Amino acid sequence: MPAKPAGALPTPLLASATLDLQRTARSVVIGLDGGGLSVFAESGETLLAERRTDAPAAPVSLKEGAFYTRAGTGAGEASANPKPGFIARVPKPFLDTLPARAALFRDKEPASVSAGALVYADVQAWIDAEPALRGGFVTRWRALARQGEFRKGLEQGLAAHPEWDRVLHPERYLPASSPAPMPLPASPDRHATPSYTRP
Repeated sequence: MPAKPAGALPTPLLASATLDLQRTARSVVIGLDGGGLSVFAESGETLLAERRTDAPAAPVSLKEGAFYTRAGTGAGEASANPKPGFIARVPKPFLDTLPARAALFRDKEPASVSAGALVYADVQAWIDAEPALRGGFVTRWRALARQGEFRKGLEQGLAAHPEWDRVLHPERYLPASSPAPMPLPASPDRHATPSYTRP
């Protein structure tokens, strides 16, 4: 394998027509809008490199909380905080900072608690979810269809999860019976005198 030239950047984590994300310590938010771009180093340091046609751009290192933006084909600009326009486009639930909680449980062994037997009411919302999700639950919970309460719930709500019909009523999906074979023609009498017809 040929050696990389001195100073060459590593293979990017994310490559696009506008920029390459070379490295990020934890999380980064990237916005691409036409020819412009916005990069917010949400947590940890981020290293990015713009893709430019006029001249190669030097990599830009953003510290945690820093922001980088470029409008159109102009020069990019780094700032200590995100611009108000970027914040306005971020969905509100993403603006809440969630505190790290892992350290509180690092040396604690959680006690396992039995959840008991799974009943239909516990998973009905999943079984009746959108079609793209429902198929996986047929495989996962097929064995529960043998239990009376679970089967009753499946039967009553079958219109909301029709893919369970094959599990509940497999006899409806058996192949049709093969038609009776055609009788073979009778064997010719070997002692009969053959008849011939003149052309």
